[in-house]
Amino acid sequence: MSHRMERFSSTLKQCIADILSSEIQNPLLKSVVISDIIVEHDLRSARVFVSSPMGNLSDIVQQLNGAKGFIKKSIGKQMYLKYVPDIKFLEYVTLHIDTPNKDNFTIESFSIDEDL
Repeated sequence: MSHRMERFSSTLKQCIADILSSEIQNPLLKSVVISDIIVEHDLRSARVFVSSPMGNLSDIVQQLNGAKGFIKKSIGKQMYLKYVPDIKFLEYVTLHIDTPNKDNFTIESFSIDEDL
């Protein structure tokens, strides 16, 4: 990933986190943790991987995708962008597995939707 995309991704992540913590009224969405953001090369679309210690993650992702119009509008105001990227929220799942010989493994998986 280029330096420009890394900077943009980091700024976008911080901006979305600020919006979720201060502007969204739903307490379930305030608990969301943004795990990763993958931005396309043209900066027109982004996949935001989220996790949450509270509630059903698929319901949270559905609510976030329902509120993405408001989130995009807020991003446009905060970041002063000519084009706000199309955002798609996806589940970020981490599994912790204990093996019989007491070695611990962590498997990270992304829920990737090919529509984007």
